[in-house]
Formats: sequence, C-alpha cells, structure tokens
Amino acid sequence: MGIELEDVIQAAARMITGRILALMQVDPHQWSARPCDTCRTVTALAGEDFGCVKYAKDKAKRKPGGG
Repeated sequence: MGIELEDVIQAAARMITGRILALMQVDPHQWSARPCDTCRTVTALAGEDFGCVKYAKDKAKRKPGGG
C-alpha cells in the first residue's frame, strides 16, 4: 500500500504546471479566436486549455448558437 514515487512526482508536476499556467494566463499575448501554435502546444503539454485555445472556446460559449 503506500504512495509510489512516480505518483508523488506526477502530482507535484500537475500542481506546478497548474500554478505556472495560472500566472501565464493573467499576462497574455494577443489572444485570437483562431488558436496559435504556441497555445496549442502548451494546451497539449499541460493537458488543459490555455491562452488562445481557452479564449476561443470561451468566446464560442458566449456567442449565440455556440459557434
């Protein structure tokens, strides 16, 4: 029973990644409704929407008809 070292490392990495993304999110570049390659890459690496990707999805939710 007990926690495996790999589980501890993964949990720490998720926590650190989340904090970094939160900091980056408040200081954005010019986001677009057409996600840039950088934001797509960060989204893929982090496993959560970031920057242009998040902006585009949020904008689509606000727009009548969702698109």
